[in-house]
Amino acid sequence: MAISNPYSVSLLALGFLLASLRPAIAQPRSQILPRSEPSEFHCGGPVEQRVWRLWDGGTKAAIDQRLIRERLLSTGDTYALYDLQMVLGNLVAMADRCQRFNRLVEIADLLLSAFGVLETLPPPNEHHAGWVCRGGSLCTVANKRLGREVLLVSLQGLGLFTDLAARLASQPSPYLQRHPFVLKTASAAHSHLDRMATPELLSSLQRRLAATPADVKGNSSALLFTSFDIWRYTIAINTAALPTGTWRPSPAVKAMVLNTANLFRKRSMLNGRPPARRASIDAGFWAKRIDHAYAGYQGSRSPVVCVEKNGQRIPVPRNPPIPPQPVANMGWDISHSRRLVPLFDAVNRVGNRALQMYDIDSEVLADRSLQAAYANQLAKVIWNQDVEKPLFSNYWSGANGWYRVAYDPGNGSCRLGNPPFGLSSAFAQGGFITWGKLDVLIHRLGAQLYLNMSQDLPENVDWLQRYYPQLAVGDSELGIKQVGKLQFLSSLITSASR
Repeated sequence: MAISNPYSVSLLALGFLLASLRPAIAQPRSQILPRSEPSEFHCGGPVEQRVWRLWDGGTKAAIDQRLIRERLLSTGDTYALYDLQMVLGNLVAMADRCQRFNRLVEIADLLLSAFGVLETLPPPNEHHAGWVCRGGSLCTVANKRLGREVLLVSLQGLGLFTDLAARLASQPSPYLQRHPFVLKTASAAHSHLDRMATPELLSSLQRRLAATPADVKGNSSALLFTSFDIWRYTIAINTAALPTGTWRPSPAVKAMVLNTANLFRKRSMLNGRPPARRASIDAGFWAKRIDHAYAGYQGSRSPVVCVEKNGQRIPVPRNPPIPPQPVANMGWDISHSRRLVPLFDAVNRVGNRALQMYDIDSEVLADRSLQAAYANQLAKVIWNQDVEKPLFSNYWSGANGWYRVAYDPGNGSCRLGNPPFGLSSAFAQGGFITWGKLDVLIHRLGAQLYLNMSQDLPENVDWLQRYYPQLAVGDSELGIKQVGKLQFLSSLITSASR
């Protein structure tokens, strides 16, 4: 067996260790799983060292140049904020787990310039600032995003910023607590919370708390629990750890946080009993969404093909047509569900402070027992039960049909959709592997992916390129191409040693 990874010192031993997973389906996990992670994945081990070599070897510079300087600062493409959270979220969490506070400061320094492009917003928010999209492929006159704040993009970026700032502010060092990034993040977070707590949003939360899946009308998102909600919730939790200055949450902000927390609790659909209880998110409410129309179709061919028309490629139904196959209990897909990771992380770190700041009861928060139920769903339903070639269903419910067939992100591109298991990379890159502290099997599956990535075997390379293409990139290809591996390797690191 050829081993191409120069940073791992004991892949052969790791392979023997992971071989114990193979009878996992037939035996209780306690009989076939080791009790602790291999030292390769501990803080200070060779995998963490590999992370920082990738970072220092060109990935940091590429993120700074491509995402921050070119897209955000020069072009005014605020979708860079969205991408920054996806790229850096796992790295920030790993640096904190391993107490690499100098690295947290380094990332904070890198991101500080993002606050320089905040703009005063039009009425009724003229006393607030936001990130207004001024360019880029996803902000155009046609899709009506150009010259406006794209709120989801701002919230996802602020989700990263408040996560990092809360970690710095929670350290005993006054230097870390008062870093300019922390202070600017606190100001932006307070502003966003204040202007989001409108009567319209509060009324929407009340309607959704009373709604059932039968109330959803067609493709409308009005009654859904959405990414806006989970990011607003996460930002509010992290903000509780930030300096307040003269700011205090208004009654409207407190009501917004309480009702969002209640809505998440209510839309976390539970099945079974502890410790085997499983959780799905918004099950049944998404059954009529166009993005999920083919959730029950598991064929190998997309229901559409891309054809040229008037100089553009557009999707048209295949002939003979493949009819939609919706699934009744449909909720979120696994890719968007990665937003569960920073939410639970925030609650676990600073939830007690949030209880005091927003005057809410502890049973309302998304606690560790609820997180364990989501982890159970991932390990028992979404995973394909193949220990050597782990894949994950496209939908959190376990449905594995096509996702977002003919989806238009707003730039006129033609997309066939994601086939069955086509969103598996969300497991590798979305931070879910850190849930191994709740279920050791989850970390073992991540370790198996690491072994597959590290072995120079043709069948592994072909499989990775199909399902985990960013993990198939060689270490010699520096720069922005390494961000997928950076996300993956960061989530593998545990804090068993320093």
